[in-house]
Amino acid sequence: MEREDQEKKSHLFHWIFYGTLIPLLFGIVVLVAVLSISGINVLEEGKKWLGNLPVVGKMAGGDERDSQYEKRIAELEGKLRQEEEEKESLQKDIDRLEKEIENLTRENEKLQREKENLEKENEQNASGQKGPDVVRTYEKMAPKKAAAIFAAMDEKRAVSILSQLKEENLARILEKMSPQDAAKFTSLLSETE
Repeated sequence: MEREDQEKKSHLFHWIFYGTLIPLLFGIVVLVAVLSISGINVLEEGKKWLGNLPVVGKMAGGDERDSQYEKRIAELEGKLRQEEEEKESLQKDIDRLEKEIENLTRENEKLQREKENLEKENEQNASGQKGPDVVRTYEKMAPKKAAAIFAAMDEKRAVSILSQLKEENLARILEKMSPQDAAKFTSLLSETE
């Protein structure tokens, strides 16, 4: 009896397999072939149809999610490239500004030196020195007249101008001074050197 039950079960299985499954699979293959020949993309349509089913749609939607992820990745890569270009542009701006700062620093140092030189010249002018013009005037003047003027002039100013005269002109002017004045100015001139 057991054997008969097993034969009936196997007979039932054979009947279901040969009677329904094989014809159903054959019909599906023929249908897919006919639809493909007529220009319908069976796989895409199948995905759409399966995507509409509640449970199967979630499993079949993987390609769509992958596509969304790929789009998102492409967007992020584009943003990354754009930010890298901006970074390079900013680095170029930084380099340019650093060079500009360097040039301005050099310019500032140069102007500072010029300022110091002008301040020195102003101090000399304030102390009575008129620079090379006054010195040239006394060098052209007769030694006797120059000696009289230096004797009457403030000692500081006189020494300042005398120290800038050429040696031969200084010697002629000191010759024409009184011995006391010549000694006084010689002493003052030796202290300034």
